[in-house]
Amino acid sequence: GIQLEVGEYTSSTIPPFQHESFGDNLARCQRYCQGMSGTLNGNAQLAAGYTYNDTLGIALYQNFNVEMRALPSLTASGDFIFNEQTAGGYNGISASGVAINQASTDNCNLQCTITGGTSGSPAALAFKNDASCKLIFKAEL
Repeated sequence: GIQLEVGEYTSSTIPPFQHESFGDNLARCQRYCQGMSGTLNGNAQLAAGYTYNDTLGIALYQNFNVEMRALPSLTASGDFIFNEQTAGGYNGISASGVAINQASTDNCNLQCTITGGTSGSPAALAFKNDASCKLIFKAEL
């Protein structure tokens, strides 16, 4: 319930208190930084995609909660898996080097390094069940 104002004011010139909702304030902050954690839901799917070739996986359109103020950079940490769809289910290939392939201020494509993928297979990038697994998208000034 405290508001600071720059400048000198008298009791008759004090501006009215600005009540801001938590949601509005959070949305303004998310224009600069958004993150996701592997603790959301063990093996949580991040984005659907496909296996480009035996060493590269592409995950399509990771949508941002709100539009970023500029094209974001990405810091990825922890363990990821690239779930290729097979006749028996998903194969859960280890994924590393998660990076932005293409980006806009609304969404981005991600890519990762895999071993032993099958070109053209439908797949999804996922967090491994790991509390240290994070994606941090930043659009700092």
